[in-house]
Amino acid sequence: MLNTYRAILDGNQLKWIDAPPQTTKSMEVQVIMLKETTQAALRERGRKMALALESLAKINPISDINDPLQWQRDIRQDRPLPNR
Repeated sequence: MLNTYRAILDGNQLKWIDAPPQTTKSMEVQVIMLKETTQAALRERGRKMALALESLAKINPISDINDPLQWQRDIRQDRPLPNR
């Protein structure tokens, strides 16, 4: 039976993120290395987000909304709540 436990590999030791497995004996494990998010990848994602926000600012997609509350009701298709 396979169980999954989350941990961080620090050198040659595992530091448990969640509760560690309940065992008192040595046992074989398999460790799967997850892709690390690098600082360069985070910066690139931030740059792309900034470009997307600049594009939105240029086209001003919400300029024709006169009443934001009414627009939200229309979009969400609010209905009267029972007993209110």
